[in-house]
Amino acid sequence: LAQACWLQAQAQTAALAVTMAQADVGLKIAVTSENKVKLDAVQTSFEDVLSHQGLGCIKVVACPADSGIPHGQPWGMQHTYEGALARLHNLKAGAAADGCAYLVSVENGVFTLLRHDRTEAFDIACVIIQDTATGQQSVNFSQSRPYPLDTVQEMKRDGVSNSQIGAYCAEWYDKQNLPLSRAEQIRTATCAALFQLGLGS
Repeated sequence: LAQACWLQAQAQTAALAVTMAQADVGLKIAVTSENKVKLDAVQTSFEDVLSHQGLGCIKVVACPADSGIPHGQPWGMQHTYEGALARLHNLKAGAAADGCAYLVSVENGVFTLLRHDRTEAFDIACVIIQDTATGQQSVNFSQSRPYPLDTVQEMKRDGVSNSQIGAYCAEWYDKQNLPLSRAEQIRTATCAALFQLGLGS
């Protein structure tokens, strides 16, 4: 069964390469965001995984789509996945992604860990990729990063806007100098999702 799946993935990749060569265009990837960090991370991931497969130039297209989360912050892995999935569904409902070979939805969320003496929070990225030719989807999550939960909750109680909280978090992460960046979270999750589609073989 594993061998059959591998052969099918290789056939799909070869057929895609032929189609792109005949059309004399590169591989277009629609991403449900206009955030430059997300776009660049997805671009890098596809180049890392597919550059050796003769698919031509890889072009990422910004196609912002709503997550359907009114308060802006998904909580927990399930909610983060649902936000990413909603973005994907909203993207497919329009025509912005026409002509794209893959659709990529990225959503960052926060999950908490209840300890005896405190509650800790962690930021994660969820990536969903859909092959538009087959409809096949894959999903993966990134490694987590610490999240300044206490400060963010205090800011929310004080009526601080989501955009201001986002700016605070970005500055907070810059000061932490963690070994894992938002871009690296998205890149690794995207690469893993591509391998799940059989494209990294």
